[in-house]
Amino acid sequence: MKLMRNFISLIILSAAAIPLIALEWGENDIIKFKPETGNPYALFLDYDHLSVKGECIYAADPTNSWVRSYDIFTGVDFLPHSAFLNIKNTSTDSYVTLIVRDSVSDEILAKKDFAQTGFLSLTNIFKKEIYLMIEFHGTNLELFSFGLKRIPREVIRPEEFTLGPELCFYGITNLTININLRIPSVIDMIVYDEYGTIVHYVQKQQKLPQGYYEFYWKPEDEKNKNILKSGSYFIYIRAKSIDGKTIELSKKFLFIKN
Repeated sequence: MKLMRNFISLIILSAAAIPLIALEWGENDIIKFKPETGNPYALFLDYDHLSVKGECIYAADPTNSWVRSYDIFTGVDFLPHSAFLNIKNTSTDSYVTLIVRDSVSDEILAKKDFAQTGFLSLTNIFKKEIYLMIEFHGTNLELFSFGLKRIPREVIRPEEFTLGPELCFYGITNLTININLRIPSVIDMIVYDEYGTIVHYVQKQQKLPQGYYEFYWKPEDEKNKNILKSGSYFIYIRAKSIDGKTIELSKKFLFIKN
């Protein structure tokens, strides 16, 4: 059974059917699951290793209790940021394992053990359909809620593309270009003048993983340095991510040649 993609339902496998609330993505791009009687978006399945008391989920078996969410669609223009849970633990040897899996391949994308409330970073995970699973280890645990936070799918944020100095002197200063690449991408980085003439390819169809990068342009190293003239120049970046999103950015700087 499939739900509308804007809604997520949670299955709790228990001896009695346990309804859980299904929330739409909130203003902070957070979706949270928690027990709620009579919720219209709840689904029901049976399993005899969990129970609900009030607002908490309890494990009935110290090794075989678990809960799984339905597939979560992060959205075309979003990426998963982190998974989180809110628990209370009255034991020193009990904990839960939060697992994030790919809905298509069932591959484990990330997992972490928690003895208390916390979150699991999903950096470098670019899947659009995932699900959450929580395994209980011990019976002295109360699970109040868990969920997922998403962030906009941005290849490079404009404010994370910087260059300096804005006034570049031939033979004295080199141009430094910094970018924060948020998704693995193929990069073109070009220097061109105010007339649209390409002066230099800083990067050309370069495949780069996610991360912070620093590039340089040294005018005196150009083969055609004799034709360089003082004036306005531009750095142009075109980045095409592994999932097909493209961004184009440019910044202006002044070049002085005596």
